[in-house]
Amino acid sequence: MGDLSISPAALTASAAELRRESQRIEAALRSLEQEAARLRVNWDGAARVAYDNAQRQWSATFEQMKTVLGSIAASTEQIADGYVETDLHSAKRFTRK
Repeated sequence: MGDLSISPAALTASAAELRRESQRIEAALRSLEQEAARLRVNWDGAARVAYDNAQRQWSATFEQMKTVLGSIAASTEQIADGYVETDLHSAKRFTRK
């Protein structure tokens, strides 16, 4: 079995990357919504209804993805903080009083 090496800095960097990806998803969704809104004015009937239904569905999915990424990022930061706290606590055991 291979060794596993984790550092608080690497965890913090991973959390930051997850947050950046969440922001990219948000920007992509907003860009798509703006472009579709521009085109949507020319749609009527079933095409417009079908688009509106699909748009609601993928918007909800994107929002869920953003929420999950945010939760994972927050948990990753908490893990990094836990490593730091544990390291400090362990270091105190070796100091003389």
